[in-house]
Amino acid sequence: MGCPSRRAKQKNATAVVESRITEVADVAKSAFREVLKTMCDYSLMAVPNRLAQEGDELVVHRFHTGSIGLASREDLDLVTAAKAVPRGFWAHVKDFLLLPVREPVCAVCIPPGARLELHGLGPVEQVTFTQTSTSVNSYRDAVRFANDRVLHLQGLPEGLRSKSSTCLVPATSTSKRFDRMRN
Repeated sequence: MGCPSRRAKQKNATAVVESRITEVADVAKSAFREVLKTMCDYSLMAVPNRLAQEGDELVVHRFHTGSIGLASREDLDLVTAAKAVPRGFWAHVKDFLLLPVREPVCAVCIPPGARLELHGLGPVEQVTFTQTSTSVNSYRDAVRFANDRVLHLQGLPEGLRSKSSTCLVPATSTSKRFDRMRN
């Protein structure tokens, strides 16, 4: 009577494995949601991008995809300077006949909760970067003003300058749970 049967041991082992699989799946889903939160708007997926750093000087820019997002002022200045170089007749003919070359401007992704300073809408305004939804195929990047008004990036005027003041993303409980599971 003291020895459990083989079938009971298998049931117990199966239950432990199923429990572990469920736990791993939950962590994976949470991690995927966290990745979605820190990605740029879906409309900028075709544009090279990088995460913002504290102190970045950013400009609202319309990318070759037609979507509006944030780009580094330095990148835009380099593109503008390259276009300003005088070019000859044959260079213009070549440009006319060839497919357009995409601008080497990198989209700057801002994590939700980051603080930005907007310059150019009157006095300098402190805003918080946010995402309005997690649904796919919709514009979700937006800024929240101090009066709780939310404005999508698509509604900001091109050329509007901003500066990232805080881009630190707090450690999430998801990453802590994942680290615990690996050990």
